[in-house]
Amino acid sequence: MTTQTADAPLLDLIAGPYRSGTDGDPARAAANLARLEAAA
Repeated sequence: MTTQTADAPLLDLIAGPYRSGTDGDPARAAANLARLEAAA
């Protein structure tokens, strides 16, 4: 088990269904991805 210290940088990974509801439309997938990246 490792322990994070206050000085250690943290990496938060956000995963989501960016293709969900796109019906394979690349523009919709790009819009979903942009929303995920904005939340990051």
